Amino acid sequence: MGYILPITPYQSIQYANIQRASLSEPYGQIMAVEIVRKQTRSEKSRERTMDRIFEETERETEREQDVLPFPPMKPVLIKKPEEKTIAEITGKGYIVSTYA
Repeated sequence: MGYILPITPYQSIQYANIQRASLSEPYGQIMAVEIVRKQTRSEKSRERTMDRIFEETERETEREQDVLPFPPMKPVLIKKPEEKTIAEITGKGYIVSTYA
């Protein structure tokens, strides 16, 4: 006795369509190459000036970051806490086992 699974054929149809499309265009995934052209003198000089301006702005931002907007803080000394007993902290429990 067999059991028939209620599976719709959509997935197999999509797979078949993808396989058919890949066979018709085997190089469909490759991007086209852009055209390369020679730069003119004006384009080269414009690129150099833009690079120079960019470098100057980078230097200025680095200088601004080096200068602190506030004076440097004094170093903070962290002292080791003194060890105290609970009686010393609370002020209770000094007198134990004495007759009043």
